[in-house]
Amino acid sequence: MFTGEWQLRAAAGAFREVTVFAFDRYRMPYSRGGRHVAGTDGNELELGAGGRIPLGARTAFVAGLRGRWHTGLSIDTSLPTAGIVSGGGDVGLSWLAGPFELHPAVGGEIGRLDTGPNTISVNKVEASFTISAR
Repeated sequence: MFTGEWQLRAAAGAFREVTVFAFDRYRMPYSRGGRHVAGTDGNELELGAGGRIPLGARTAFVAGLRGRWHTGLSIDTSLPTAGIVSGGGDVGLSWLAGPFELHPAVGGEIGRLDTGPNTISVNKVEASFTISAR
C-alpha cells in the first residue's frame, strides 16, 4: 500500500485559517503463489478545503468542502469494498470558552456508491457538536 498526504494551512485575506488538503492511497494487488489476484487493487483519493472567518475575538464561522473517489475492489461486491464518488460540505461556528473550543456544525454529502452489480445514490445529512481542549 502506498499513501500520500498533502496539507497546506495558512491565513489569507478575511480568513483566520485556510486549509487545503489531498490524500491518496493506492492498494497494490494481493498475490497468491507468486501471481497477482485480479480485482484486489484499488485507489482512494480525497480532496478538500476549509476555512475560518473571524466573527469576533473568540468566535468564527467555519466552512469546508470535500470530495472523494474510491475505486473499490472488484474482487468483492460487499459494502466494505464498494467504490464511491461523492462530494459534500459543512458549515458551523467555533468559539473559545476558557480552555475549550466549542464547535457545532451541520453538513451533508451526496454521491454514488458502486458495489459492482449495483450502483445507488447515497445522501447524508449530519449535525455535530465537538468540544476540544486547547
